[in-house]
Amino acid sequence: MVKFKPGDVITECYPLIHCLNASSIGERCDYCFMKRSGLKKCSKCKSLHYCDAQCQVKDWHNVHKHECKLFSDDLIRSKPLVLGNDCRRLFLRTLLIWKHYPKKMVEPHKTYNGERSFVQLMNHTQDIIAKSPTKLFSAYRMIHDFREMGIIIDEKDFLHLFGQVNTNSFNILDVDLNSIGAGIYVAGSVFDHSCLPNSFPIFDGIKLQIRAVKEFDSEEEPPLFTYTDLKAPKEERQARLLEDYYFVCKCPRCEGSEESSIDLVKLDKKFDDLINAKVWTAAFEIGMTSITHYKEVYPYPSPDLTVQIARAVKIGHMIADSRYVPLLVKLRRDILVTHGEEHSLYRSLIGTNVPLEK
Repeated sequence: MVKFKPGDVITECYPLIHCLNASSIGERCDYCFMKRSGLKKCSKCKSLHYCDAQCQVKDWHNVHKHECKLFSDDLIRSKPLVLGNDCRRLFLRTLLIWKHYPKKMVEPHKTYNGERSFVQLMNHTQDIIAKSPTKLFSAYRMIHDFREMGIIIDEKDFLHLFGQVNTNSFNILDVDLNSIGAGIYVAGSVFDHSCLPNSFPIFDGIKLQIRAVKEFDSEEEPPLFTYTDLKAPKEERQARLLEDYYFVCKCPRCEGSEESSIDLVKLDKKFDDLINAKVWTAAFEIGMTSITHYKEVYPYPSPDLTVQIARAVKIGHMIADSRYVPLLVKLRRDILVTHGEEHSLYRSLIGTNVPLEK
């Protein structure tokens, strides 16, 4: 086993299957997820957009050659069935890879402790059938709609795939931790959950890193990250985990009694609203308050706390409020743990007038 220290990259991987959220189509590349102007449309379906020929060719060979004809003008009905539904699009891509590239489903992906393939992913199919009628209805609706598109699949096979995607998909996040897509990261699927994690996932485009945020020996303490929003109260976290993953969390935080004394989700929304309204002084005050309570939830460095501090530092620096300086010291230290020097967030901060480097 391995001893990890804060900032160590436990796993770095790329998705087997991924797709951009509908709300980001046309703003981000459908392959690498980078946001940029001058994206080029697929010349055949005119539905997806790419940075350049390199990204287009990669996505074409990955799966788009098989979905492209479904989005072409002569099959226009397929577009609203899939393109406007983020969940359904990920299932479609999974199904197309399963049908056309079966070897990809059994190819081993290197993990921190061995290897894993897509076919080995947990599926919770029986739990979905027995406990989740809404999910089951969605699965059968997809079977019907995919058959309408000419894609025929055995019901049992689809339910198995449905369970694997439901259980193992990641929300792909931008530098501000907003969802921009979803993907299946086989090597990332080996990690179990804790509400007091020793590691966190962080995305840069479609690249996923699992980074250690504290020192631990994997022989005594396996790498763990969270499957849910740690800012939510215990009852909400437990309900979400039970609904999505069919287990009751018994981590030290859930078994203990200490919880944040304030609703951080609401406080975050207020912070966002003030930033969007450009009410900078009030935003900085809310940001400072939220960071105090973030530290109750995140005793170790975390991407959420790093991003929150970065936002407050930028505002404090802009309005010349010197209280941002101690935050800058923490940001300089924590961002190397949670993101690293190569991450887009680090490089974007270096590119501004925020004095991140000493």
